[in-house]
Amino acid sequence: MRILIVEDDPEMGRLIERGLSAEGYEVVAVDNGVDALIAVSKEEFALAAIDVMLPQMSGFEICRHIRDSGSTMPVLLLTARDAVE
Repeated sequence: MRILIVEDDPEMGRLIERGLSAEGYEVVAVDNGVDALIAVSKEEFALAAIDVMLPQMSGFEICRHIRDSGSTMPVLLLTARDAVE
């Protein structure tokens, strides 16, 4: 099963990737929204885990683009925020 990780913090991205890989998942990791949208347009993923607070394009915007493309891929939005508006 292939999972897309979108995380701009290198250390956090490595931790997530290592944990999922150890559980047998194939992980594709990118650090920005543009690369995430390119990856989704070229490959099929069982799931995307997307950081909400990314530079230039938020996780919400990435999710909106994914949904607008017609994809029903499950998306987990990850955040360190203590509240979401």
